[in-house]
Amino acid sequence: MRNPGKIGASHLSLVFLIILLISAHAPADENSTLLIAFYASGGTLEQEMGLITDDFAQVVRGAENLSERVTILAAYGGANKPGWNGMTIATLDELRKDLADGELGNSNVSVQKIQNANMGDPESLSFFLSYIERKYSYDRLFLIFIGHGQAYTGMLFDQNHGDDGLSIEELTKAVGSRDICLIGFDSCMMGCLEVLSALSPSASYIIASEETEPEEGWPYEPWIRYIGAHPGRSAEEYARVLFDEYMKNPGPGKTIALLNPKEAGHLTKRLDLFARDLHALAGDPGG
Repeated sequence: MRNPGKIGASHLSLVFLIILLISAHAPADENSTLLIAFYASGGTLEQEMGLITDDFAQVVRGAENLSERVTILAAYGGANKPGWNGMTIATLDELRKDLADGELGNSNVSVQKIQNANMGDPESLSFFLSYIERKYSYDRLFLIFIGHGQAYTGMLFDQNHGDDGLSIEELTKAVGSRDICLIGFDSCMMGCLEVLSALSPSASYIIASEETEPEEGWPYEPWIRYIGAHPGRSAEEYARVLFDEYMKNPGPGKTIALLNPKEAGHLTKRLDLFARDLHALAGDPGG
């Protein structure tokens, strides 16, 4: 969850979890095409404060001079609010038209509306990803999740379906064997080893926070503006821009990290050894 009232345990300006998991820098490809896909379940963030609408308004403002090599697509729903039932799929132009009055979801502007879809159902996410594959051509895919997160217990809870959310197992099922350059979680507490391990077969990079996030979430306007002006740059470079802007938020307890999920197995083995050492010391006053 993006919780404005909770102060996290860490007061570091930037945390890369326990171990640096980023491998060698991937080379930038100035000729590559990029599709940024947003999958957002509004929940109370949208119902009570309109925060997901604010996120997409930032995306639209940041994309004013978007390179033709960058495509933006969104799927949203999951809030007990008019226009947020089911799943709406919208292009950047449709988001811009819908947000002309400052509200998202109060018009019929969309490329497709799936009535009664549950944003917390893996079938909805799978449908969105399949739609992208059928309709678009791209070299790299960034998949950004927006909504409440509760670490290994799940994420993106749909108010219109009994607050049903995606479990990590369901998330893995929906993503499948796809090759996704970057998976980002604009959600609280998703920077955990369980998520990293589950997505290791399909994601080259993951961006996530170990803590609760400030209510504003990610700073999309400057981030999208930078990507739009510099298409083809590396995921590491885009992450650094995002982190620099994210850490300007005055809220305390922020963490955010760029992770290489391919190293999750190594980290798990080291953690198991550490746990065995701790267990051996249990009950030993000297230990």
